[in-house]
Amino acid sequence: GHQISGDRADFGQHHRVAAGAGVGRGRDDEKAVAIEPKNEHALTLLAMACLDLRDLSAAKKHVGEIVKLNPYVARSFALQAQILMESGERDFALQAAEKVIELDPTQASLRDRLLKAMSP
Repeated sequence: GHQISGDRADFGQHHRVAAGAGVGRGRDDEKAVAIEPKNEHALTLLAMACLDLRDLSAAKKHVGEIVKLNPYVARSFALQAQILMESGERDFALQAAEKVIELDPTQASLRDRLLKAMSP
């Protein structure tokens, strides 16, 4: 019995450390974007950090900038679809998914996965 509570305590500590790392990472990414606002890679990391931290409005803003900078990267639209889906903007998420499929036909299952995720 004692072992289980020890494992649980370790998990809690690990989780706090991981969450702290996420916050720090977000700040570093913001610095990188401040230095080079048109850096697609930095913006992608920042959008992903915001998504991890459940800051969906910031994540949406950053991913919007990414797809404007380079509208030819399927991966960016896939991230946008995920963020929009989490924000409850299903129609826009599906539009982003269509763009992914248009750019990368091997991702055709993305639309189906989104539709399945939407069904109650």
